[in-house]
Parts: sequence; C-alpha cells; structure tokens
Amino acid sequence: MVSALLFDPFFAQPQTPVTDASVAVPPKKIHVEGTILGLTGEPLKKATVRLMAVDLAAVAATGPSTAQSVFSVTTDDAGKFVVEGPAPGHYTLAAMKTGYIMGYYGARSPGTSSSGTTLTLEDGAQMADLNIKLTPQAIITGHVTNVDGEPVPHGWMKLFHTIYVRGRKTYTHQLTQTNSLGNYSFGAVPPGRYILSGQVLEQSPDVEPGMGDLPTYYPNALDPTGAAQIEVGAGGRLDGVNIRLRRERTYSVAGKVMYNGAPLKTQLYINVTPPDELPEWTLRVADGTFYMHNQAPGLFKLQLTGGGGIANTLSGKLDFTIKDENLEGLTLQLEPGVTVSGVLKLDGNDWQSQFNQPADASGAPAPVPHPTMMLVSDEGIGLSNGARANDDGSFRFQPLGTGSYMLNVSGLPKGAYVKSARYGPEDVTRAPLRIGASPVPLEIDVSSKGAAVTGALASESGEPMPGVMVTAWPKIPNPGSTTHGVKSISTDQNGAFTISALAPGDYYVAAWEEVDSSLRQEPDFLARFTDQATAVKLDESAQASVSVKVIPKDAVAVEVAKLP
Repeated sequence: MVSALLFDPFFAQPQTPVTDASVAVPPKKIHVEGTILGLTGEPLKKATVRLMAVDLAAVAATGPSTAQSVFSVTTDDAGKFVVEGPAPGHYTLAAMKTGYIMGYYGARSPGTSSSGTTLTLEDGAQMADLNIKLTPQAIITGHVTNVDGEPVPHGWMKLFHTIYVRGRKTYTHQLTQTNSLGNYSFGAVPPGRYILSGQVLEQSPDVEPGMGDLPTYYPNALDPTGAAQIEVGAGGRLDGVNIRLRRERTYSVAGKVMYNGAPLKTQLYINVTPPDELPEWTLRVADGTFYMHNQAPGLFKLQLTGGGGIANTLSGKLDFTIKDENLEGLTLQLEPGVTVSGVLKLDGNDWQSQFNQPADASGAPAPVPHPTMMLVSDEGIGLSNGARANDDGSFRFQPLGTGSYMLNVSGLPKGAYVKSARYGPEDVTRAPLRIGASPVPLEIDVSSKGAAVTGALASESGEPMPGVMVTAWPKIPNPGSTTHGVKSISTDQNGAFTISALAPGDYYVAAWEEVDSSLRQEPDFLARFTDQATAVKLDESAQASVSVKVIPKDAVAVEVAKLP
C-alpha cells in the first residue's frame, strides 16, 4: 500500500521543465504585409512592391554577404503582398504597375516626387495593413499639321513638365512620335499641368529655301512662355490636343569637332542649350562634323557630354549666336580630361583599419563601406562624374574637364559626415573644387561623430502625422556640396523623425505640408522660411530634440510664384 501511495497521481508534485540556458529562442523576423489597390479600392494583382532602405548603413548589420537594401515582391490575386526578414532600420514602401503612377505608402500626393512615410522597423516588428492606392495614368492624344494643313508624319512630340533646378524653373519631358497620319498619343501621364510641343523629323522638300517648320508649342507658340498649359486628372483622357506648326525664317549651323589638330571621328554626343526658355537637346556626331538645321536666332551653347572610346576622356565647350545668317566653319575644340584620384580617411586615420574590429559575436570583421564620391560641374549643364572607394579608401575618377565642381559623398557609415576635404593645398570643405590642367590628390576626412535632430509631429487632436517631409538646412549653406548641407526625411508611422549625420553648426528645421523635392534642396528658397522654422545649434555627436512647425502648402505656393 505504501508503494502504491508513492505513485498516486494525486500526491505527485508538479514537475519543473528542464531548460537549457544555452539554447536561445530565435527572435521573430521582421514581417511587413499589406494590399495594393486601385483608386476606387479594387485590388491590383501582379503589382510590384519594393521595400527600400532609406540609408544603406542601416542594412549593414546583416553582414556583408547577406546585406540587402531592396526587397521586391509581387502581389497575389487579392492584391496582397508580404515581405519577410528585412534588417532593422528605416525604409520606404513603393508599388508600381503598368498603367498606374508609382505610389508610396503614406504619400500625400501621387508621383515619385513624394516618398511617403518612412517606416521604422525594429527587431521583430510585425506590420500589417500597409495599403497603397495607385493612381491610374492619363492619356493625351492629338494631331499635328503644317501651315498647309497637311499631316506631319513621324514628327517628335514632347510633353513638358515644370521642375526646378538651382531655384529656377526648367523643364523635363516625355517623348513620342506622330504616326504616318500625323497622330500622336501619350499614354503614361501622371495627373498634373503640362506644356506640349511638336516638331518635324525632316523638313518637307516643298518648303522654300531659308524657311522651315519650327518646333511649335500648343496651340501655336514658338517658345514655352507663349504656350497654353494642359491640365489632366488621374486616369483622365484629353483628345484633340492639336498643333499646327509655325513656318518661319530659319538658319543653319555647321562646324567641326577637333582634337589634336584633326576632326574627331569617334561617335560622341553634344548637349545643345538653345536660347532662353527653350529646352535643351542632344546632338549626335559620328564623323567629326556637326550640323544644326532650321534654327531660330539666339545664343546657343554646346558642351560635350561623352560618347564612345576617347570621347569619354575629353571635354569641350562652344558658344555662338545666330543673328540673321547661316553660320559655317565653327570649331568645337576638345581637350584631354584630367584624372583626379584621392583617398578617404575616417577620423583622421587609415580607412580600412577602422573597420577591422569584429562586427558580432562570431568574430567576423565588420564590412568595409565603399562610399561613392560624386563631382558635379557647377558650370554649363552640370555634368557629373562618380568614383567608388576601394577597401583602403582610395578612389579614382574618370577624366574630367577643367573647371569648377561641387563634391558629394554618399554611402558613408551610419551617422558619419564629411569633416574636411582638400584638393592639393586648397581646402574645399565649403567651397567648389577647381580642377586645372594638372591634377592633385583629393583627400577627404570623414568623421564618425555626426549630429542628429529628432522630433515627432502630431495633429491638434494629438494624432501622429506620418508621411510629412521634414528638412534641416544649415544657416550658412555649403556652396561646395551638391546638397548644400541640406537633409530631409519623412516622418515614420508614429509621426517621428530623425535627421542624422549632420555636420556641426547652426541649423533651421521645418516640416512641409507640400513642397517640390528639388526646391527643398535650394538654400535661397529655404531662406524664405527661416522665420517659420525652428533654430538649433549642433555640436559633434549632438542629439537634439526639436519641436517643428508644418509650413502650409499655401505659404509655399506664394513663394514658388515668385521664382524666375
């Protein structure tokens, strides 16, 4: 009986599970899911969805062999998508599908100029119901004729959209051709306001000598300032947008492209900047001789943009004015480019040696970053040239033309900024770099002690404001940098933001209800809003929390209207 009682379940003591402290429970993978919808809420299957890291440094934690900055998936029949396993960090989420405008999660307006809400993904984050509505593209069609009412077959059609470069209005365009009957169609048009132009591919043999059918802006103007704007809504269709080309007195230009005393026969491309208000275009040259037909009077600027073989190592510019006669015998003289090389340092020390410490418990060394240096000409059309750093921090540019350049460095370690840059004896940290005939070394010292500003936006009712763009700009802009020291980021799903890797100095910080992405990079434009921004002083490694105001879009529109 005693032995039976010893085994009676009623008297049995609860057993404590044996655990092995050495067996770690793996953390949950980050999980992101949602649905891609049409404008009226219908699910969109086979849409491409991309989760993209805002800064690549955030992804490096996964190690050099597995680091991934872009995750791309496709929606199922119900418009659903799932992304598994991104590294912790900051991301944007975008979707695209044929027939629709690319859209971002949390974007306040359609189009790629709005990057939407920055998603802050921490270890084990499980995010669902991240829905994106895509806006259908619009269609514009019409017919092009000459002054005699005859159709213009295979002519070039350009649909221009206003953008801002260096604080001035300019144009970018879509391109298509008329068919054999003079009809055209633009089928991938985002909603917005546009200017339309048409031009012949070849002049008709019936046109009398000295006359030509000139590029004409809808409905009948010779330059964009006299054009009528076309407005189209989401998924809209505008038919019958017809143009009758203007026939005017025109002139021709002929010249040679010379190098080492002889015409350069290599294929090359020349950028043509026509008189004020007219869009730039590209001239292809294959035999060392260039021709420009049917040109209106005015000042023209030619600049070599590259081509094949040796053309990529040369530079050259030519300005000329057409008055009331044809021009012949012009010479675009090319000169050898200058090869600039240099080295990166980190906190004043050798680049590679600063990344030899183990990255994790496995003892593997930390991956060596390979930043990209970019030199952008601040003259002419702003040609650029890039170079990627090697493991030891050394880099070498392709040959560049002599002149003045702005420097930008991207892909730096998280929180790092360019502390100093020297081109030979010259300090170019805050000044354009001037390349002469003889190159000198470019030395860039990167500091790991960048400053940061943080904050959060909330509505009057206390609700988080995601997807709002926040900009920090220095009180004294940096004219030697393509970014001028300006940085922007959108608020995350909680309305929070962090702008990091800032150089020490005095800054203004503001948020925007709506602003053009290029204008928020322009110091002169930003200076108009300093009285509405929050001022902050940053030392190295500073982490400043700021309260910022949202500048209304109406206030931005007032200043945009004043731009030249």
